[in-house]
Amino acid sequence: MLDCCYLNMSRTAYAGKRAAGRVFYSGVLLTLLGVLFVFGGNSRVLGQTTQWNGSVSSDWYDQGNWSNGVPDANSEVYITWYPGDDPVLENSITIRRLIIGSNDKTTTISRDATLTIEEDLAIGHTGELDVADGAVIVNQASSIGGRISVDDGTITFLDDFTLTSSAIFTVQTGVVNFGDPGPPVISANFVQTSGTTFNLNQGTLNIYGQSEYTGGGAFHAGSGNINLDGDIKFNGGSDIHFDTSTVNISGSVEITSNTNQDAHFYDLNIQDGAEVDSRVNVFVENDMVVHENASYVQSDNTWLNVVGIVTGDSNIDSPRPYMVNIIIDSPTSIIIIFNREMNPATTENPANYRVEHADGTEADDLSGSNPTQIDTNLVSLQLDFSIDPGVSYYLISNNLESVTGRAISNNHIKRILKSDLQIFYSRQNGLWNSTSSWSTISHTGPEASRVP
Repeated sequence: MLDCCYLNMSRTAYAGKRAAGRVFYSGVLLTLLGVLFVFGGNSRVLGQTTQWNGSVSSDWYDQGNWSNGVPDANSEVYITWYPGDDPVLENSITIRRLIIGSNDKTTTISRDATLTIEEDLAIGHTGELDVADGAVIVNQASSIGGRISVDDGTITFLDDFTLTSSAIFTVQTGVVNFGDPGPPVISANFVQTSGTTFNLNQGTLNIYGQSEYTGGGAFHAGSGNINLDGDIKFNGGSDIHFDTSTVNISGSVEITSNTNQDAHFYDLNIQDGAEVDSRVNVFVENDMVVHENASYVQSDNTWLNVVGIVTGDSNIDSPRPYMVNIIIDSPTSIIIIFNREMNPATTENPANYRVEHADGTEADDLSGSNPTQIDTNLVSLQLDFSIDPGVSYYLISNNLESVTGRAISNNHIKRILKSDLQIFYSRQNGLWNSTSSWSTISHTGPEASRVP
């Protein structure tokens, strides 16, 4: 009995010692791991957070303006509410994260200074990051609910970006990059959601990834330059205005909308090598250029309307007809060039045309124009007035159909502008100096009266 009890007690004691040993060894191990965590590669954990108070000045590098020292590459920086001066960065620095609160305050990046954020940027709805004439680089996906302002500086997001809540993004003459063309190429998607505003003014916007414009968000391009290398989505009835900007599209791109929204551009430039597939109606208020090695496809059930000059029409595939260009044949007559063989029963009906001034007032109802289809895709119209050089007129057309029964868009509009520029089309193989090799109408049009 005693032996039994002794053995039982010994087993109990041994079990207790094993348990105690496990606790002891675990404690040592955790302590060692903690030491390694603090003093090894992750030593940033201690003192990684610092908060701006601005109690001394606006100088980013004054330690007295921070709760835990001037930020460095391991710092998570908070600029939330504070009673002191707004921070101004005048020298380049790298930090880990930047969180700007809803504080009605502005953080400014001065000229020649670059703020590099290794992770993400967050801005509350009344906070502001003013890039001014400096530069900001953000490496990880960011969602912005506040304000970003760029004067002549540059801000670059190297991961996905969402403009959300009541955010306002305003550029004057600076540059905004989403992604990088490389090499290597870094793709970053841009999403604008409801309630937000993007103002480009005279700036440059580069998107190397998908761009999505959602209903309730307002996008104003001003006279800026927009370079898109990725799919373009107009979703939810987006409020987008390309104003007088130039949109350059490169790469393999689809233009889509989940609400069948028309896409409106001002100047549209399809870059060399680009392949564009538009699944929506496209209206180009000024000129469209499709470069020699590029292609543009307008899907079967949608239309294309280019008000100004079309260059590279041979690289455009549109099953529905559109007006390629209008040639002023004389002060009182014009010739319309279509992309498709047209049905004379529709093109020779004067009721399908009218001419308006730029202000929308009628210049001619063309009731006596006696339109004549002079070739499969060419229609001549006589005007009841003389074209005034330098004045823009607009031809409005309806109910015109191709020989396959495809209709032109309703109220199809084309600018008539007298110009000193003469376009020559190669008509057939031959000598450069032979007029039979050229036409001023189209590739299949009549012989030109002179050579280029």
